[in-house]
Amino acid sequence: MIRLPALLIVIGIIGTALLNEAPIAAATSVAHDSRPAPLGYREFCRAHVDLCFIDDQVPAPISNDDLAAVLRINSEVNRSIIYMARDDSDPWDLMPALGDCDDFAASKLARLIEYGIPRQNLKFAMVITETDEVHLVLLLRVPDAGDLVLDNRTGRIVLSSQTPYRFIAEEWLWGDDMGTWRSVEGVVR
Repeated sequence: MIRLPALLIVIGIIGTALLNEAPIAAATSVAHDSRPAPLGYREFCRAHVDLCFIDDQVPAPISNDDLAAVLRINSEVNRSIIYMARDDSDPWDLMPALGDCDDFAASKLARLIEYGIPRQNLKFAMVITETDEVHLVLLLRVPDAGDLVLDNRTGRIVLSSQTPYRFIAEEWLWGDDMGTWRSVEGVVR
């Protein structure tokens, strides 16, 4: 079991949670209604089946070395792509010179899988920012800790409950509905 303080220290987050030695419960991410997957996601998965296929439903343990690699990869991708707002229907590209949030999230997914993070620990999530913009992030599910948010808008990696975002939908990776998206509005994270 990874204790939250060790997890936060490894990924470089300093906060009041560091004082609490008890593990936290995993974030609630029970899905509500199905919703169509974003067009860019559907095209991305057609082009990159290897990045969208899940062969195991149970999130795997994530080690401290894994978390250090996640922090490094998140930072490298954030520095490698220059942000440029694009149309919501644009394709999701891997490591473009210029890109928007979906390109950052897709690139992080590919790099993390290449490193060895299991796909079942990673999922895309659609959020509403504090300025009411639709935004895409990548979530890393850490058993016994919760979902960590990898975001191109910040170099910090935090628990989903510690973001200013309102989560509205996430990729659903399990069962017969694999590859669809589920509404998660109102779900406590």
